[in-house]
Amino acid sequence: SGIDEFNLMSDLARGKKYYASRNYYHFIRPGAVRVATISEDEELTLMAFKHDDHQTQTVILINAKNEEVPVSLQIEGMEIKEPFEVFISSAMENCAFKGQRNADEVIVLPARSIVTLHAGGSVLNRD
Repeated sequence: SGIDEFNLMSDLARGKKYYASRNYYHFIRPGAVRVATISEDEELTLMAFKHDDHQTQTVILINAKNEEVPVSLQIEGMEIKEPFEVFISSAMENCAFKGQRNADEVIVLPARSIVTLHAGGSVLNRD
């Protein structure tokens, strides 16, 4: 396919790195500000961003474990709009839309995945 560890795409073919990157650049738009976050699990990375002009919030969770992990969100300093739209990139999915979840619901992160939660405003074209 021409896709290797150094590129996101080859011609029109999209690689896994393209979809992993899409979990960020598609949802975190210029002007967004990162909100301080803490994860008690060293194999679970958490990042949160808010964009006041667009009135959006984006939370990105990276599960580096080889097993799924249930997560409850508690983010100080960010009024969470509900519901979140959920997008998942994993070995089996490519930034796939997985429906909506409320901020107070437990979210199960698949093994070795990137999960993006986006609330408020609309995202760009989902294709």
